[in-house]
Amino acid sequence: VMQLGDMDDFVGAPGVMEADGDFVDIILADPGATFAPGATIALNDGQRLLSAHLQHLVNTDEVGSILLPETDLGGMPAMITGMDAIDVITLANGNEVSGFSILAGMDASAIVGTDITGFDINGNIITDAGDEGIDIDSSGLALVEGLISGNTITGSRDDGVDLNGDNIDVTFLNNIVTDNGDENLDIEATGEFRGLIQGNDLSRAGER
Repeated sequence: VMQLGDMDDFVGAPGVMEADGDFVDIILADPGATFAPGATIALNDGQRLLSAHLQHLVNTDEVGSILLPETDLGGMPAMITGMDAIDVITLANGNEVSGFSILAGMDASAIVGTDITGFDINGNIITDAGDEGIDIDSSGLALVEGLISGNTITGSRDDGVDLNGDNIDVTFLNNIVTDNGDENLDIEATGEFRGLIQGNDLSRAGER
């Protein structure tokens, strides 16, 4: 049975565990919700962190595919503001992060992950990250694999997006990644890059 956690305004780090000890499958933030200042979120394998101002397709065993939210679509994206030197969202395997406005503090990145596969980062607005907007890394042996699409990432102190690993298989589609301090998209593959890069605006890097 799929479990859903619903986030209202002014919440802290999401309550990602149900009373029975199981982790929820989907964390759905209300349109315009504001997470408590300094929030940091560490997702567990397979969890989806979704802002309800966008509609999301969810597959269930009970009723097949449904759309969330069913009502009250629209409004502003949910806002997550981090603190200095602590990354805002840390990914595990098979996570989705969709539809958020994310502000990371000094020396902190908005979305990070190490040795992860199957991630989906889409529809987010990342502004003025104190380190990198998105930082996906590997220890050298793991495959870095996932999808980054439809995000707007501007004003990061270092790279807008940093993909660093041995073999990298990332699809990078229709993102606006501009005006970041070093590279807008920095791919460092010590092995092979097997991804797809298409339809992105990667202009004006290194101008901060």
